[in-house]
Amino acid sequence: MQPIATIRPKSNLAALHHLGITHQEFSMGVRGRYALPASGIGRLYKAVRGLEGVRGCLIISTCNRTEFIVDGGDFQDLRELLQSHYGIDADTRAAHFRERAGWDVVRHVFRLACGLESMILGESQIVGQIKQSLALSRQAEALSPLLVKVCQSGFKAGKLVRTETGLSTGAASVAYTALIMAREYFDGLSDLSALVIGTGDMGRDVVYNLREKGLGRITVMNRTNDNAAQFAPLVGGTFKPYSEMAAEIPRHDIIITCTAAGKAIIAAGQLAGEATRQQLFLDLSLPANVERRVGDLPHVKRIDLDMIQTHIGSRMVAREQEVPKAEAIVSSELLDFQYRQIMDIASPAIVNLQADYETIRQDELLRLSGEVREELLPLLDALSQRLVKRLAVRPLKIFREHAEANTLAMEEVLDGARAASPD
Repeated sequence: MQPIATIRPKSNLAALHHLGITHQEFSMGVRGRYALPASGIGRLYKAVRGLEGVRGCLIISTCNRTEFIVDGGDFQDLRELLQSHYGIDADTRAAHFRERAGWDVVRHVFRLACGLESMILGESQIVGQIKQSLALSRQAEALSPLLVKVCQSGFKAGKLVRTETGLSTGAASVAYTALIMAREYFDGLSDLSALVIGTGDMGRDVVYNLREKGLGRITVMNRTNDNAAQFAPLVGGTFKPYSEMAAEIPRHDIIITCTAAGKAIIAAGQLAGEATRQQLFLDLSLPANVERRVGDLPHVKRIDLDMIQTHIGSRMVAREQEVPKAEAIVSSELLDFQYRQIMDIASPAIVNLQADYETIRQDELLRLSGEVREELLPLLDALSQRLVKRLAVRPLKIFREHAEANTLAMEEVLDGARAASPD
């Protein structure tokens, strides 16, 4: 039988490490330096998973954040790996990447899944992005059970927030806000045309919102032509090959970029002298797809993610009033997660304690079997079972009380339970 004092947690939350950069602290110019193209994430997963002691890794890379959540290993090894990957020194890494560990990582994931950390307060798109990150981690064989458990519990908290508060009330997303700004700029959208470059999640969101706003003509293109060709007919749009981008830009009023190109794909030099109509460039990419100088051209306005974030801040009053309710749900769900974690640790100890009592009972019955009349043995058996149940009440109560209150380290809980048990 395993001694109670040697039982240890199946998963150690203290081993969770987090390094991340988000829209909350830095502009898109800084964030863009750390954006990860989809083609390179697999190699980075492999590198992180290869660090000594690492059991799992989750990389969340969107236009608003680049975050690394690691289960196990040494925090310094992770720091040095990212410094090497990005070609930065320790001071730059410390200035740009916020660090979290243990329960702070769990709390962050819960808040993330609830939309409390999003550029658009309460938006739910982040849930799909986390799920996509989980799929990529699993594909790279870098996903640990603890990371799955933390994320699934975060999704549960997020669902409660969206159903029990008004944090997500009303249509709001980066794409939606961008189109509101476009409508304000043009004083309407119905007679306009739009070129959407990129058909990932953001691009599709843009097209759906354009169609909902009644925009006259939508042209869709993507660096992978097949994706755009298949998507365009589904939304009543027109497909054009990516190679025709330069020719298509002058033909449209609104040009929306949302690609993972990792660089500017539209430069001012390409457009100089061509602008004969009022045009709006909505750059929803990170790093930026539209060169800043494009906004200096005659008849042209350029809007990027930083401008959208500023616009959003003035329209979030109603949602901000729901934040205390959402925070209360997060706190409650964190306590529930904490309790389940501790009980996962305590359960084997409880089973062992009960088995220990049963062994003592059986040994004593065996010893008495040769000393008392045989017809008394069933009575002694029933009596001893009742006594064992009574004796187990106090130590089991200690387990559960301290698990619920989380007032002691688990080793102290186990020691206290053992001290309360008979010799």
